[in-house]
Amino acid sequence: MNIPLGRGAGDHTYMVLFREIAEPLVSEFKPDYILVSAGFDSHYSDQLAGLAVTGNSYYEIFSNIVKLSDRYCGGRLTAVLEGGYRDGLIKGVPNAVAALMGIDPVITDNEVSDAFSHKIRDLIAELKKVLCPYWKL
Repeated sequence: MNIPLGRGAGDHTYMVLFREIAEPLVSEFKPDYILVSAGFDSHYSDQLAGLAVTGNSYYEIFSNIVKLSDRYCGGRLTAVLEGGYRDGLIKGVPNAVAALMGIDPVITDNEVSDAFSHKIRDLIAELKKVLCPYWKL
């Protein structure tokens, strides 16, 4: 599922969307296998995307994906490297791999402001309105 986000969406926005949209959808769908298109261009240092995710959130997101794969599909999970640039890859990939391995994060990234977080409740309400005819949210 693609969820369009505004400039400056960061850690808080991503984690709330993961908990309130992605996890319930996975729970209802109950996949046999999880395939992650692992892009790191949402990192705050990527000037093209304009997002504000840190390496810390990549660890959290991948840790949660591992838990979902354990719960619903016997740990069957593959992550394929997609995109990102220098700092996003340097800070995101090691933390994603650490989460996949079940070890502590290896990179601590700078905290950055999540300029989109004040809009997250409206976005979630709109997403649920659009998705409710098809999914139980």
